[in-house]
Amino acid sequence: MEKREILLQKADRSDFDAIYRQMEANFIKEEIRDRADALAVMDDAAYGIYHLTRDGERIGFLTLWMLEDFSFAEHFVVYEEYRNQGLGGDAIEAAVKAFGPIVLEAELPDTPMAARRLGFYRRHGFFQSEIPYRQPSYRKGGEGVPLVLLSSGAPLADPQRVVRLLYQRIYHVEA
Repeated sequence: MEKREILLQKADRSDFDAIYRQMEANFIKEEIRDRADALAVMDDAAYGIYHLTRDGERIGFLTLWMLEDFSFAEHFVVYEEYRNQGLGGDAIEAAVKAFGPIVLEAELPDTPMAARRLGFYRRHGFFQSEIPYRQPSYRKGGEGVPLVLLSSGAPLADPQRVVRLLYQRIYHVEA
């Protein structure tokens, strides 16, 4: 399949409402901040929302935290009308090229779609951590979500350190 150049263009506050609607449509509520918190996090210098574009057309978005020695892809979405065209693979590879090593979370392979997502990341150079992992809820009183951690390029050398950093920096809880 022919590679299509995917560009990552930093979004600004004027793009927030449309992107937040996509977050709500593509993630369960425990996996996204409430609207006010999601807007506020845009002020953090380590955080960015990036449009995924091809030929000037927005095909999805990526939210990313630039951390100590890796970037954390918090949300990655290819818009529904662009799925199953190979663009997601091109986009995640462009993100790794632009931002270096990436860590992300994915669902446990409990459903065919979740297993397919894990396969997608593996095909694009991601390695699954073997440690049990639970993403804390973004919402007070919310349930955490059991997920798997994945890393681009190589397995995590110290997954416990990565979990502590994510819990502290992203979720503001103790590991």
